[in-house]
Amino acid sequence: MDYIAQCLQKFSKLPQGLKEILGGPEALVVVKEIELEYGVNTSLPLILVGIGELKATQVADYLRKEENLSEEDALEVSRELTRNVFSRLVATFTPGQEIDALSLKETLKNDLLKLISDKDLAESFNLNVFYLLKNEPAFLTELEAAIMSNPTIVSNSKIIDEKGAHQATVANWIRDFVALNGSGYFDDLVLANYISNSKNAKSLSAAEKILLSRIFKVYRNISYFDEITDKTPVRFWSIIPVDIEVEPLGRQADVEESDTSKKPLPLERDEVVIQNSEASKLQAALKDYPVGSLEYKVIRQELDRLRFSVSAR
Repeated sequence: MDYIAQCLQKFSKLPQGLKEILGGPEALVVVKEIELEYGVNTSLPLILVGIGELKATQVADYLRKEENLSEEDALEVSRELTRNVFSRLVATFTPGQEIDALSLKETLKNDLLKLISDKDLAESFNLNVFYLLKNEPAFLTELEAAIMSNPTIVSNSKIIDEKGAHQATVANWIRDFVALNGSGYFDDLVLANYISNSKNAKSLSAAEKILLSRIFKVYRNISYFDEITDKTPVRFWSIIPVDIEVEPLGRQADVEESDTSKKPLPLERDEVVIQNSEASKLQAALKDYPVGSLEYKVIRQELDRLRFSVSAR
């Protein structure tokens, strides 16, 4: 119950738009059809993908190991979920909200630090940008100009080059990075080396380095958007990174919490020790969710699993 409860709690904190995509009526119709055809539970994997405990690309492996599906069926179920659920993430925006390109550019220019420190704001910004890009692909060029000329000051230290000392703005950090590493695509190893060893970045505090790293990822996501999206499933597209939790500005980043490599994936979770109280807690939790909701289905499926495990002993 602890594991399921933690997953449901994290899911409840997702932006409403994302919860609707993963657990709304359209998604539940897809889930019902899949479960009837393949005799497999897919509600929990949807929640795990939503909260970042499972990657969309790992769903097939999860179903094969946890649900004992054949490799062929697991791949087909994964493809169905990607086609009919995960792909909708990039085509969604806040209902009733007019998407304004100028407003998005101003947000990137004036509120970048807030965006990379607030997951909900980042998710909303990303979805709105993706919606615009579907109809206005040239908008990406405008975003690139906005990030490369961004006047936001990142730290109190100066950026030193052969021309002298400069304010540590986003634009000047990008210029310094490009001067050392070129203007081509860069991976996380190149970025980490710059943050740790370049003369201007290595003296920054730990919190400032985390902040700067995320700013460079925004720059990379915009400037190399086409290259990245060609190789990445749509579920993981982003402009503002939302892959890790970030503490609000002014507080030390909690590295332990954000280091997902220290958290076991669901595929590796320990076997649940079944006790009478376990089923009781699950049964009690059902009343917190509407009948037929994604959360309700997860609890019901876990109850069935526990009861089956007990009867099989």
